[in-house]
Amino acid sequence: MSGETRRLALSAVFVGLAVGTNYVLARFPNVELMLSIVFLSGYVLGWRRGMVIGIVAESIFSLFNPYGMAPIPVLLTQITGVAAAGFAGGWFHKWQPEKFQGKTHSLILGGWGLILTLLFDLLTTLGTAAMIGFSWKSYIALLAFGSLFYLTHLLSNGLIFAVLVHLLIRNIHDFVVAEKSQVSETTP
Repeated sequence: MSGETRRLALSAVFVGLAVGTNYVLARFPNVELMLSIVFLSGYVLGWRRGMVIGIVAESIFSLFNPYGMAPIPVLLTQITGVAAAGFAGGWFHKWQPEKFQGKTHSLILGGWGLILTLLFDLLTTLGTAAMIGFSWKSYIALLAFGSLFYLTHLLSNGLIFAVLVHLLIRNIHDFVVAEKSQVSETTP
């Protein structure tokens, strides 16, 4: 299998995992794996592919959401928030020094989960506020109204990134390094 075919297959797997896990977890408000899976896709395949995977995965899930399609302003902010996770995963791979091991690595990834989740929630609330006629007063009211949901989302993703993403990155790091060196060897 050529390098490009392998990357395309991995991209499809990441999209399928991101969408599939969101359908499985749809009954649990604001508990999801999409941001973490898209972050990992960026880590493994680079920020550009990570962003594309985020755009495709969130588009599929939002358009065919079991609770109905998101309105366009919300849909666009959802897609932007998830694409940011793919970008962040690719950036994290380049930034991640080898010296970060164990608890430090886990805490840093937990922080990334919190930041990306907060960004996603702030963006989607902005999309909702735009839908109802944006004002700062309505935006703040929406944030206050959704605070329990946001807290659930932040805590669950912080934990998912600190534990699950940390373990996966530790175990796939060598694969990613080998994949990147194979790509650079085959590129003229």
